[in-house]
Amino acid sequence: MLRKHSRVKLILAFTAIQIACLAAGLAVHYRCVVSVIHRAAETTAVEQLTAATGDLLAAMSRIPPAGGEDSAAPDARMRQLLAGANPPADVRWLVTDADWNVVALVGEGAGLEAGGTIVSRLSWEQLVAGGEARPQTVSGILSLPEGPHAAVARRLALGQGYVLAICPVHETTMAPSALLGSLPAASAIAWGWTSVLLVIATYLIVTPLADKLLQNRAKAEMESLQYARSLVRTRDALVFGLAEAAEFHDPAIGRHVQRVSLYTHQLAGALRDEPKFRERIGSSFVELVSIASALHDLGKIGIEDSILFKPGRLTPAERARVEQHSTIGSQLLRSILRRLGSSDIIEMAEVIARSHHERWDGRGFPDGLTGEQIPLAARIVAVADVYEAQASPRDYKPLFPHERCVELIRQEAGRQFDPDVVAAFLRIENVFREINRKYGEQTCAPPSPAGDGAAGEQPQCVVGLAALQQTVPPGWEASPAPPGPP
Repeated sequence: MLRKHSRVKLILAFTAIQIACLAAGLAVHYRCVVSVIHRAAETTAVEQLTAATGDLLAAMSRIPPAGGEDSAAPDARMRQLLAGANPPADVRWLVTDADWNVVALVGEGAGLEAGGTIVSRLSWEQLVAGGEARPQTVSGILSLPEGPHAAVARRLALGQGYVLAICPVHETTMAPSALLGSLPAASAIAWGWTSVLLVIATYLIVTPLADKLLQNRAKAEMESLQYARSLVRTRDALVFGLAEAAEFHDPAIGRHVQRVSLYTHQLAGALRDEPKFRERIGSSFVELVSIASALHDLGKIGIEDSILFKPGRLTPAERARVEQHSTIGSQLLRSILRRLGSSDIIEMAEVIARSHHERWDGRGFPDGLTGEQIPLAARIVAVADVYEAQASPRDYKPLFPHERCVELIRQEAGRQFDPDVVAAFLRIENVFREINRKYGEQTCAPPSPAGDGAAGEQPQCVVGLAALQQTVPPGWEASPAPPGPP
């Protein structure tokens, strides 16, 4: 935006230019009107002169030359014709040769003197002649010292000269209709000229201003984008920092929240390709659910460590206490919302924190929701969280291999998990394997070097996995939940 001082200067400059363009337009209009009126007056003068003197000129042109000289006209005979015809008083008469050199004046010669000298040669401003090589009648406007004169010329008999009748244009009487008929054309010319000036002036002023405004806008948008990116980075850092703070006292967690976020992002993206979910899952939903999923276990910050990290099985009372982490996390996030106001990511995180332990068959907690009563974001995170829990080691359990985790989730489709979410998971389970391989906890020890009596020994993690598969407690195959805390 322009500053107040700059706006005032711009308005004044634009007003001054408009006034100048209007003044130029009025001047052009005046000149056009004057020119058109002069043209109309000249045309009218020629027409009136032709009508008033046509018969007399014809009679004078038929007088034969005297003494056999082609260019000389009998001045006396012409004067007699003029005296008997009683022509208009303002009309002057003269005789010229074929080159318009004046050879005789008939009657008074007023209007033919320039600086006291008789004009010897006529100069035509406009000349209208017949189509023949030697026209019989010529008319037009003569340029004389006292101003333009209408003139009608008639070719002399047996000669190459002309006899002319002339009268001043400024003495012509014009009808109002002749004047009014000429004004629209003058006004149109003036309007077009003024419009062109205004367009040019506006372009010269507005173009630099528009360029400056566009530059300022682009700069503001860039700064806004950088600020927005900074806020997003800050938001994500705070979300993950808060999530890790809830797990900070557990050294085995490692990158748990980041892996859950990665799994959730991939699973939501795969579900987005399903026709059933295309209208519900957009790119913004995928980004929001992946970030909000990091806070799914925020409520564990309110559960005693002695219960969370108990190595053996939990008592019913202890399990009930652990299950309260979903409501504790929901309450914490609602408290943040009350202070923060509207926030899409905190609202989604609250839904996930409360409902990610709900089951498709209604046997979950804390609300016992069933089927599509469970929010979609929570259904997605439930699969990602269980895979992460099974594929990572804990104090109360070793890790499961990827194939075992996939099979457990497959078995729980329609019971613990949304079948559609499980189907999407099965399509991209190799992506989960790759994420776990790159970002999972490092639990495998390398084989013993050759020559120390342990040749052919398997890595410790493989041996542990084989033993784990042989010692799964009865009933564990039907539920992916670990025997320790959820």
